[in-house]
Amino acid sequence: MNAAPLGSLNLNLLRTLDVLLDECNVTRAAERLGVTQSAVSHALRQLRRRIGDPLLVRVGLTMQLTARAEALRVPLRRGLSALEQALEGPSEFDPAEARGWFDLAAPEDLALVLLPTLSARLAKQAPSLALRWRPLAEALDASEHASGGVGLSLTPAEPEAVWSAPGLSRRKLYRERVVCVMREHHPLASRKLNRTRYLAARHIQCANSASAMVDRALSSAGVDFGVVAGSATMAAEIAALSDMLLTIPRRLAEHLAARHRLLLRPFPMADLRYKVRMHWHPSQEDEPTSRLVRDLLEAIVE
Repeated sequence: MNAAPLGSLNLNLLRTLDVLLDECNVTRAAERLGVTQSAVSHALRQLRRRIGDPLLVRVGLTMQLTARAEALRVPLRRGLSALEQALEGPSEFDPAEARGWFDLAAPEDLALVLLPTLSARLAKQAPSLALRWRPLAEALDASEHASGGVGLSLTPAEPEAVWSAPGLSRRKLYRERVVCVMREHHPLASRKLNRTRYLAARHIQCANSASAMVDRALSSAGVDFGVVAGSATMAAEIAALSDMLLTIPRRLAEHLAARHRLLLRPFPMADLRYKVRMHWHPSQEDEPTSRLVRDLLEAIVE
């Protein structure tokens, strides 16, 4: 606009212009808008002055649009429609219409426990939405979530120095505890696993969401580690073929036990518990896809 920026223009004038360009008649435009003919005529004078074009000119007995008015007609209608939709708020979210990727970051053991079921449920509710897992060894900062690289991250709350996530929204997903795992026919399978027997056995060490807590509990007890495994699945394979014990989170233990014929026993050193949390950027609080994934995860762990 020539005479004034959009910021100083009463948006009601744009609505009047839209109707005038559609009707090409001041009287009919006034009827549609529910105002007087003189009000529309006054608005038209303002618009002509601000745009620097007559917009509507008389040709015989009718009014016709100028070339400038014709050029304004479609983009003005689109712009007003977009503004109306924005003010009305988002339309109802249909998961079946969701498209693209959703990136979820989590340590391997949390991913093993949650992602298979999450993937299956997403496949039913949002078949065109693909889930992409990013392995996580420490908390992500808010900027990595804000950039769109990660929609949601899952972390243990312990230790805080590694898994704190300032600037993000968070919610407890579930509370976890530590258990001990052994092979099906382990010499201790038919005996109570007390502290003395636990410490006398050899152990497998592997990184997982509870490893910092377990390592602290065992560091002063002189536990004999027979192997350090690179992953929880490798540790389970070793436990299934040896007399070594594996101390891991309960949900992970239950996930691995059925696949490797392992037995679960209470951890005899202490009752080690910790929280697993979800983290997301505050801008994604009401984003439909993020909300869908968060709701599904909460349903899985109920």
